[in-house]
Amino acid sequence: MISPTGKTTVRSDSKGDGHYGASRGGRMHDGTDYPCTPGQQVVAPIDGTVLREAVPYADDSKYRGVVIQGTHARVKMFYLLPDKTLIGKRVTQGQPIGTAQDISAKYGAAMTPHIHLQVESYDPEILIEEGAA
Repeated sequence: MISPTGKTTVRSDSKGDGHYGASRGGRMHDGTDYPCTPGQQVVAPIDGTVLREAVPYADDSKYRGVVIQGTHARVKMFYLLPDKTLIGKRVTQGQPIGTAQDISAKYGAAMTPHIHLQVESYDPEILIEEGAA
């Protein structure tokens, strides 16, 4: 898996910590936030099929995302305008799949623009060690 923005640092600003498991008040952050420049190309973090467009906020359809199903994992990414021509098609890791949005426009300049990446499902079969009892 690769970073969808080319950055390996994780967002950390006065609005919060972008690491997986970081506190979000009464819940935990279920992904990792990779900083981006609004308008930059966002790439597929895995090989897979683009299943659908995703909508992170039920009450704000301006922000979008995408769901990609790989061989062993399904990933969901938010805050990018996906290339809708790729829905239903195979993509390769590193292939451009959309354009980064500016999430700081929603939450204020104190929030670093970022792409939220989460692993939605994972094939446990590849994690089981052969011969382990």
